[in-house]
Amino acid sequence: MNKRIYLILEIKKRELDSRCYFAIKACLQGYSTMISKKESFYKNKNYLKSGYVFLKSCGPNYYNEIKKIKKLGHKICVMDEEGIMYFSVEDYTERRIYEKNLDYLDYIFTWGNDDHQIVTNVLDKYKNKIFKTGSPRIDVLKKPTSEIYQNEAKEIKKKYQDFFLFNTFFTYTNHFYKTDKHNHLETLQARGFSKDSTIYKTGLKMQIFQEKILKEAINFVEKFAIKFSDKKLIIRPHPSENHELWFNLSKKYKNIETIYDEKSACSWILASEFAISSNCTTSVEAFLLGKLNYNFRPFKNDDVEFKLPKITGINISSADEMIQKIDNFSKLNIDHDNYKKNYEKKISDLNNYFENLNENSCSIENIINIIEKSKEFNNTKKNDNYSGFVFFYYLKLLRKINVFRSYFRNFLKKKENRDTEFAIQKFPGLSKKELENRIKETCNAMKLKEKFKVIEKFPGSFLIEKEE
Repeated sequence: MNKRIYLILEIKKRELDSRCYFAIKACLQGYSTMISKKESFYKNKNYLKSGYVFLKSCGPNYYNEIKKIKKLGHKICVMDEEGIMYFSVEDYTERRIYEKNLDYLDYIFTWGNDDHQIVTNVLDKYKNKIFKTGSPRIDVLKKPTSEIYQNEAKEIKKKYQDFFLFNTFFTYTNHFYKTDKHNHLETLQARGFSKDSTIYKTGLKMQIFQEKILKEAINFVEKFAIKFSDKKLIIRPHPSENHELWFNLSKKYKNIETIYDEKSACSWILASEFAISSNCTTSVEAFLLGKLNYNFRPFKNDDVEFKLPKITGINISSADEMIQKIDNFSKLNIDHDNYKKNYEKKISDLNNYFENLNENSCSIENIINIIEKSKEFNNTKKNDNYSGFVFFYYLKLLRKINVFRSYFRNFLKKKENRDTEFAIQKFPGLSKKELENRIKETCNAMKLKEKFKVIEKFPGSFLIEKEE
């Protein structure tokens, strides 16, 4: 019987491709893999056979679930989804590591040398659990896997022709739940971070920082609309932002369009003339895909700026400078040539952050090798329970009833269904057919002859296995 790996999904467009790649590589190593929406895994975990559960973080929000998962006989692994984006060691430690979780964890996998040093220095007592492997989110940006984005980029290009892309990141000042300027800070307090904590103080600085940049970003969009009436700017808002701001802004101008679909930001980046972002991971993705990217940085505050966007993007100090860059790009394309010249040096700098940048290094192979060398896995629970046709549709009906009850309860209380709306914005759904197609596309890019079957074992939880 194949050993089982569980991969959790929370933000679909950002995480799905790396999870599909992980599933394929793990299945080739003799594992069965379940890709599961976070909510689905938590609700149905009692029915699942024991395996290796990969979580996105070991922060305080995971504590109660980690205890339950461990009690069911699973091995718990953490690959921190945000492990490369932090402001300081104190910020990383306070935000990303919750000490009560550590006794329950079996493996902590890091992106590269940089976060590995932080984690091992802070958690010297647990260093035998910490391994430097790289992340599958880097693997999918390398050839040949990145072909999945090249193919989607062709479709986008065919539909939208030439355009410049603006990937927004203003979650501290334009968050989905934002009702007033204190909203994000109140959320931090509700999560247990006091006003004296590094997280709260950093959050306050970040909120002020983003408020100033957002004003200049809107200024840039308006200037673009007027100066370049024959060119197109597409805005792609962050999954956790309030999108209404951007849709309302783009309605004012014929050459500005806000689009939020289910395609990866990587595909949109490749389809664009170049990408613009501000203190955002999309700058790193653009660079590793070989695409010119500008880091919109009209204000500076090292306390709340991530390192990597400043390395991977061309830093821009104002809306006017950004307008000038667009003008020069159309006429001279100087920055693109300079970008290519400096590529190798910047790649060298990034080796400290990403263990698997080299084409011969694969994060999944590194992870599987570590797991295989460890003690024999003792399957507390050797099979899934209640996985038949009737039970599946019972769970599906139950989920619909719960959603209806939530809407009805909020209706009676005259309260908006914001939690449900936010969940849909981050994860609009995943069908068996869609997952089958994405795995097939990834296999084609990897030039694999093997075929894989997908079974929806529970609503929102999909088992992937190699066909014999």
